[in-house]
Amino acid sequence: MNELKRYTLYIQNITDIISIIFSFGASYVLWFWVLPGRENGFTTIQPELYQQYLLLILLGYVVMNILFLYGDDTFLKRSALSEFAEVAKITGYIFVFMILYIFFRKLGDQFSRFFWILFAVIFLFTDYSLRMLAKKILIPRISEGGFSEKLLLIGSEQEVSRFLEEYRNSKEWRYQIAGIVISDRDEKGRKIDSIPVLGNLSTLEEDIDPNDADTILITAGTMERDREGALLKRFRSMGKKIQVEINKHGIEEDAFKLDQIGSIPILSFEMNPVSKRSQLFRRFFEVVICLALIVPFALLFILYALLLRIESPGGTIISRPCIGKHGRRYNRFRFRTFHGNAEERLKEGRSPYTVSGSVLRFLHLDGMPQIVNVLFDEIGFVGPIQHEITDFVNMSEQDKKLLMFRPGIIGPWMENVRELFGESSASFFAGWSIGKDIWIILVSIGLFLIGKSSRNKEAWYQEAETKSMREFAELLCPYPIPVPYPNTSGFFYRLIKRVFDIIVSLAAIVLLLPLMIILSVIVAIEDGGLPFYTQKRLGYQGRWIYIYKFRSMRTDAGNLDKYFTPEQKEQYLREFKLKGDPRITRIGKFLRVSSLDELPQLFNILAGDLSLVGPRPIVESETRYYGDEIGKFLSVPPGLTGYWQAYERNNATYESGRRSTMELYYVDHKGILMDLKILFRTFGRVLSHDGAE
Repeated sequence: MNELKRYTLYIQNITDIISIIFSFGASYVLWFWVLPGRENGFTTIQPELYQQYLLLILLGYVVMNILFLYGDDTFLKRSALSEFAEVAKITGYIFVFMILYIFFRKLGDQFSRFFWILFAVIFLFTDYSLRMLAKKILIPRISEGGFSEKLLLIGSEQEVSRFLEEYRNSKEWRYQIAGIVISDRDEKGRKIDSIPVLGNLSTLEEDIDPNDADTILITAGTMERDREGALLKRFRSMGKKIQVEINKHGIEEDAFKLDQIGSIPILSFEMNPVSKRSQLFRRFFEVVICLALIVPFALLFILYALLLRIESPGGTIISRPCIGKHGRRYNRFRFRTFHGNAEERLKEGRSPYTVSGSVLRFLHLDGMPQIVNVLFDEIGFVGPIQHEITDFVNMSEQDKKLLMFRPGIIGPWMENVRELFGESSASFFAGWSIGKDIWIILVSIGLFLIGKSSRNKEAWYQEAETKSMREFAELLCPYPIPVPYPNTSGFFYRLIKRVFDIIVSLAAIVLLLPLMIILSVIVAIEDGGLPFYTQKRLGYQGRWIYIYKFRSMRTDAGNLDKYFTPEQKEQYLREFKLKGDPRITRIGKFLRVSSLDELPQLFNILAGDLSLVGPRPIVESETRYYGDEIGKFLSVPPGLTGYWQAYERNNATYESGRRSTMELYYVDHKGILMDLKILFRTFGRVLSHDGAE
């Protein structure tokens, strides 16, 4: 906001506050002291209660000003009828604010409705009268009297004419142009728009009386930079205030803000430089809403992850790389609502959505993970449409300009919302305000409640998710399984197993978190490296997963030639394990023997990448030991422990064929009873260290 708008807004706010105080006082006097027949109601309506609510009305005005009125720069240009409509709008805001306050506080029996109607009528005409007086009398008196600054304009004839036209259109009242100096010719004695030309640059000091101007304004392109600098020093030595027009480089529709880096002045070009106050208020509002939604989001995530894992195994959250404010990249988060083979289902004429996903989409909750994006200031609740990075090349120039703003979850680009507002995204954000955000949110909620949301249109939704369907299907099964093998587990077995995994892993994390913190510190102290490491494994249906473990080896353990003899290296590459591995640290040996190195995998279980019981996840090179039965092996979720670990552990190897046989045996005989036997057997082997290495 420039200084003219700011000072004009001050005058407007002062007239509003004076009108509130006067109208409240007048209403109070009329109601309690002048108008007849009011005494009968004084038994329930106490006059002293009214006095404290003057501050509440002023507070309501401040809130309304921040939300709906602040930044309005049309005060000087509005007609009398438009001004009356503006005052009526403010009156309505204050009236509704007070009525809602009285309603929710249940104070209706202590206040007279007639009093508030009287206040609204008096305020309407008082504020309108004061505003018109300010525009017709006060501001002209400031401009034409001795209160405005006398301005000396210096520039070429063309630049001076351009400036004077802009000066008239702006309704500027802080300055009065007292004289002109033409820089490219001698026009002394001439008048331009009734303003005298006092001289030229060569005879400037002789021609100008020090009393002719308080401020010197030099237009853009008036002279060379060195000559302009010398002229500025001359005026500074005369004690004048100096203003220099900044070259806008042909950018006309954007707004400008001045900043400073060190001692260097900086000019910022922005489509709508919103005030810091409004930005902070908006950000505060977003953070509060996001924090309030964190707990419901967490509960929804756990419930939906459970249901989705049963119906269509795979990740719960999907992300798409998008372009944010100023072109920055971010990942937009959403709940997955479709099957992994959604594209094939569409070709077959079947619905691509899971049952739980359809419910989530209908309720518009599939986008709830985006509160994480809002919390990290990547997007806002309201903003321009979110563009994916791949769309950048085909974006229009107007859409690229809108990258000046944070994209939004909703906005005026939504079809039904755009029809109601009747303006483009560019014009909407060029005149952005918090009030507009609130209206967009309320309108979107209303359209959802009456079933007219754009999101209810199947074509719109599928177009937005088509890329994610294809890419997510590839993500679900990046490893080509030679012979697909159906998961023959019953629904209730999978449901019970997943619920059991969540409860046990969550309880174990809470109980063992202090131990994990202590172990992390010890591992980090021994050789200075990170306490954890991740390893890429094949999970359910060939999906890549990353499992977590406490680091039990040295930080340079990948250098096999440094630690292994040729014979040890050959055995390790064959079995993926080695007795007496020289890379293992002292704490690492304890972690492995006690199996505590597996504790971080509790987080994998909670996330659904692992189960408590199942075949151990393998690396891709181990798939050769399963041959054509790799599809069977990958048809069940991998586990923290399993049949092979519980009964043989390192005593059974791939070389002998016993490990792969035992893993496949579990796939054929899995069940609740089998899982419980494996769990109890695992505890016994861990305590006895049998088979541990």
